[in-house]
Amino acid sequence: MVQNIRLKTIFKGLASYGAAEGVAKGLNIISILMMSYFLEVGVFGKVSLLLMFELLFLEMVVAGQHHSVLRYGANKNLYKIILLGLGISAVSFTLWALLIAIFVDSIISIPKSLLLLLLFAAFLQGYIQIILANYRVSGRINSYAIIRIGFQLLKLSILYILISFERNLSFYPESLIASGILTILVIAALSLVYRSTRRNNIKNDPSLALNLKVGFPLGLHAVIGVTYTFVDRIMIGRLLDFESLGIYQLASTLGLSAFFFVNVVALFFTPQIYSNSYNLSNAKKLLNSFSIISSVGIVFISIFVYILAVNFIHFFDESYKNIIPLLPLFFLVLMVQTFNLYGLYGLTMLEKVKFVPLITISALLLHLLLSKILITWMDIKGAIISLIISELVYATSLFYLFSKEYKRKIKNVS
Repeated sequence: MVQNIRLKTIFKGLASYGAAEGVAKGLNIISILMMSYFLEVGVFGKVSLLLMFELLFLEMVVAGQHHSVLRYGANKNLYKIILLGLGISAVSFTLWALLIAIFVDSIISIPKSLLLLLLFAAFLQGYIQIILANYRVSGRINSYAIIRIGFQLLKLSILYILISFERNLSFYPESLIASGILTILVIAALSLVYRSTRRNNIKNDPSLALNLKVGFPLGLHAVIGVTYTFVDRIMIGRLLDFESLGIYQLASTLGLSAFFFVNVVALFFTPQIYSNSYNLSNAKKLLNSFSIISSVGIVFISIFVYILAVNFIHFFDESYKNIIPLLPLFFLVLMVQTFNLYGLYGLTMLEKVKFVPLITISALLLHLLLSKILITWMDIKGAIISLIISELVYATSLFYLFSKEYKRKIKNVS
């Protein structure tokens, strides 16, 4: 059933999710800032690799199943979609854990023990992501806020305790595991409170093939996408040093911080876009609204972040003053990434995502080539310019494919 969303409803939804997402993202940024403040710049550079492995393992384990919940939760039996998603995630975790345990000793100076800890932490976070997708589809904003904020608050608190006693890198995955377990206990408590509403009344059962139809291509895309953002850090660590990597990590954390607003807008709009997949003109209007609101928010938030950085960077290590000229470049990256999401959400709505991993791989290879050339020539700034160029190619490709498929579907409907 097609729903006409009024402007008042849009802003009410954005405000509801925005409060939760804004606080959660703020706590995450504080966690990273805290580590950059207490740790030496070079050690923080090594921690930035752990941050990337955390994101990579999360996408490898969750296998896009949160996307399956979002895409089909409104039209299929939501409870069964969640169970299938959790099962796929558990199998994925087991396979990757066996592969790392048997065949890997270390990756980029990160030992096997830390990798396995991060993988288990990612499995816990994957479970949480699937449940959060359930809350979004079900409209349980309060539950979403409790879990989203609760996890970040627990992580920040445990990080502060562990970083005070430990100086080896295991403090980070240990904090993720502890906060993940505690958050899942909260989810269990909430499920008891809402046990009467866990199942929707839709009898249209999903299947393993359906969960994988959207979940697997988008999961593969996400894995490649994280690898895509991993490339510059690997190249900086190898071509420059870990201190440069620490500077780059702090610059990207602040420069891309406005992306939380894009996440807020996406949290509200994506379920609406997908549920309007049978009304293409309405879905297109929602996509346009998502893009416009995201872009305007990025501009204002980025200006605010830049002013804060200029006035407070002197409290950190002297080396970090070099991040200021890098921030505007990261702001530009944000604008292009919003354009990426426009094409990606549109293709997901049309169920035409099978070529998305191929496009992402092409952009990854371009980024790898450009990073090697530009970092050697321009140091850290070269990594960001490489990212901007490859993101533009990526965004243009996604938009072209979406426009082509959209016109074809409109023609077929007519």
